[in-house]
Amino acid sequence: MVHKAWKQERSSVLDEVNRKGPVNLIGDGRCDSPGHNAKYCTYTMMTDEGKVAAFNVVQITEVTSSNVMKKEGFKRCIHDLAREEVTIKRSATDHHTFISSSIKKDHGEIDHQHDAWHLSKWVIKNFPRRLK
Repeated sequence: MVHKAWKQERSSVLDEVNRKGPVNLIGDGRCDSPGHNAKYCTYTMMTDEGKVAAFNVVQITEVTSSNVMKKEGFKRCIHDLAREEVTIKRSATDHHTFISSSIKKDHGEIDHQHDAWHLSKWVIKNFPRRLK
């Protein structure tokens, strides 16, 4: 029942995205526990309207380490959307270096940006003395 509802919703979202043309997406991953001992990571990509265009669950046994789970989730979402012939104009993600390098290397046609919340969090973490 839930799977059927998800398939219908996703089909509706993808139809809308393909009608509008190139799409802007916001992506982020969420692990089941903080730190470097996560077992699962769910990566979600949403449209400007807040509709889920793609999501993927990555298990630690599928990758080399928990640090790589977000990148793998991102790659799978991009692959799923490409299979559905979705053209991505812009993608905003957190300040994850694996994802930034993956977009530059494998998806140069996508304008990659860091979302403001994650970017400000990164600046505060890395330059705390300069902000006081």
